Amino acid sequence: MASTSTIKDVARQAGVSVATVSNVLNERETVNRDIVRRVREAVELLGYKRHQSGWQLKTKKSSLVNVIVPSVTDPHFGALFTGAERVLNDNGYTAALHVTSEIRSKENELLEMSLQQRAAGVLVATCQPDDMKRADELREAGIQVVCLEREPVDGGFTFIEHDLRRLMFDATRGLLHQGYRNIVLLTGPKEYSSEERAGSGFLDAITASGSDANGVVLETNHDPETAFRVLVEHIARGRSADLVVSTSSAIHRGARKALQVLASQLQGHVRLVSISEESWADVDSDDRLVVRRSGVQLGAAAAEALLENLRNPIAHVGSYRSLAVSVSLGERKPAARRYGHTEELRVLMFDSMSRRALSDLQPHFEERHGARVHIEAMSAEPLHAVLSDPAKRSAYDIVEIDQPWMSELASTGALLRLDARLKQHPELVRGLVPGVMDANCRFGDGYFGLPSRFDVEMLFYRKDLFDDPNQRLAYRDLTGGELRPPETWREFNTVARFFTRAFNPSSATSYGTSLGTNPPHGTMVEFLTRLWGSNARVLDDAGRVTLDSREAEAVLENYIESTEYAAPGWQDKERSGQVDDFATGDVAMVAIFCAPAAPLTDRSVSRVVGKIGYAPVPGNVPVLGGWSMGIVSGCARPDLAFDWMSWAAGMEMAIPLTIMGGSTPALALYNSLELRSVYPWLGKAVELFPKSRARAISLTTTGGRLSEFRYEQIVGDHIHQALHREKTSADALRAAAAELRSILGQ
Repeated sequence: MASTSTIKDVARQAGVSVATVSNVLNERETVNRDIVRRVREAVELLGYKRHQSGWQLKTKKSSLVNVIVPSVTDPHFGALFTGAERVLNDNGYTAALHVTSEIRSKENELLEMSLQQRAAGVLVATCQPDDMKRADELREAGIQVVCLEREPVDGGFTFIEHDLRRLMFDATRGLLHQGYRNIVLLTGPKEYSSEERAGSGFLDAITASGSDANGVVLETNHDPETAFRVLVEHIARGRSADLVVSTSSAIHRGARKALQVLASQLQGHVRLVSISEESWADVDSDDRLVVRRSGVQLGAAAAEALLENLRNPIAHVGSYRSLAVSVSLGERKPAARRYGHTEELRVLMFDSMSRRALSDLQPHFEERHGARVHIEAMSAEPLHAVLSDPAKRSAYDIVEIDQPWMSELASTGALLRLDARLKQHPELVRGLVPGVMDANCRFGDGYFGLPSRFDVEMLFYRKDLFDDPNQRLAYRDLTGGELRPPETWREFNTVARFFTRAFNPSSATSYGTSLGTNPPHGTMVEFLTRLWGSNARVLDDAGRVTLDSREAEAVLENYIESTEYAAPGWQDKERSGQVDDFATGDVAMVAIFCAPAAPLTDRSVSRVVGKIGYAPVPGNVPVLGGWSMGIVSGCARPDLAFDWMSWAAGMEMAIPLTIMGGSTPALALYNSLELRSVYPWLGKAVELFPKSRARAISLTTTGGRLSEFRYEQIVGDHIHQALHREKTSADALRAAAAELRSILGQ
């Protein structure tokens, strides 16, 4: 049962004024800690919940944005809300969906409600573009209004739309090219600019064709019923049609039923075309004619325009933006190169979720190309051993390579150079996150691989807890600071301690963090992130070992302290184990690579769905992750090997692989607002990628004396001993530095 306590009850319980309670709840720093503690205890004792809308009215501030659309049965408007909600949520606003059902009075009621709520803004696909008086009242009250798809007659509002005239012009031209001559376009009311422009583009294309084609525009009420009626009337009067195009899914349903009812009267087969939502799950076929647009993209653009208006309310009001839309009409794609069923590729990969995803989706490649592919997986140490041994390596056609191993293999001639093949397929590189080829696949002036896994390190945290007013008050009470995603590793430990129940009995979680310290790789990544974020290094610019510096010792002490706040099993935990810990909901934050984070959104295994925040790692210098695939020198099937690598790294499979647990660097993945609504950290991953630093020690950078793998073993093992308190921080770093100096001849 909801609490009936009021702010007056809290003030009476705490022995303070109502104004003081308000100051505490609004986190004003003028309130002393003893009073803050008393008010917080009274809030918890009485179960008081602040009434959000009432608080917003008094403070004249709001994080609410109302999204008003005509329908939710039309997927376009549902997708529009999805795109808007994602952008607004990422910027600290709450989106609320409201439906007018194309009824003017209902739209006015919703606009009046927005005024009473003092909403921050309104996104509206209006059903009354000729009468925006009520929306004007919101604007005069300081509430930002952005219109979508249907342009107000008198202008004055920020307006975002798809370029439907160009969309329908290009689509009609393509349909005429396919041989259709009698085309009917079913639109909604022409008073809506979106429908008028679609009709205009359609008729312009008919005229521009200079052919004997006939085009007819029939107006509906944007519903199946009138679409059914007007199309039946058109056909029943003996007017011919070999193609019917609909501007919405509701109109399409009515048209489909009309053609079914009148099937006996039709002269030949009448095809249906609909404007549909763009989706990664679209399946192309020769029999499917679809004109696609993205409501998600439109909603996101409208939300971004609203945010810009909120930041600068004078400069951008009345602006206009039209989004370009590409046309797909089920054109036949070039046939894939076919190989014999007896041909087989042998692929050696790191044992990861990406490898398992590729294995699960492998039938797609085999059916298309004919050849068989056998994928073998190993953990990092035996994998590196195979890659380093020419005899063992020659048993495979393709090998997967950790980022710092690329120069080691390419410099010895172990991999085929791919420059010539990449020039023949420029779309491969063009479709990747900028810079990823240079970071992971380049050696000298050439490329020796294609990326197989895109990995960026970031901080994941319990956003629900970090935003909770009671948690923020408690943190300030205990530490004197503001609860936020930590920006330094010292602050990281302070926050982790606050969220560890052993040190703070009232903590909302049992542990502040989770560590993946399995030696040597996990230990090294955790250590290097902290070292670089503290402006310290293993080697200086001259190549001299500086690992045993005072700065590095302080970093290792900080790392050791973190173990006190970590979930059990940190001593030898794999990085994937950190994801498992965070998914339980009993860990407040964790610094991990983004590639294995997909399970965090799976409700069957994760308790933190919808509660996740993400930020740069403390210090803002993440370790560069990622793996690549290369073709082994001497491979007997280099064309087949390159085709498989192109399939695995290309745009077509980027989203399916990610959903299955993989992570590719295709821009199609990171630009997909549809997928980013599921994995919201994808955009942040691309943003953080340029700031990532490579593990640069290798055989080539140390004159052939020290490989990355040996370097990690030396430093990782000594640091691991310090984490276990088997050595002091100073002794561990001195021992590791001495080994490195001995190998490097220093």
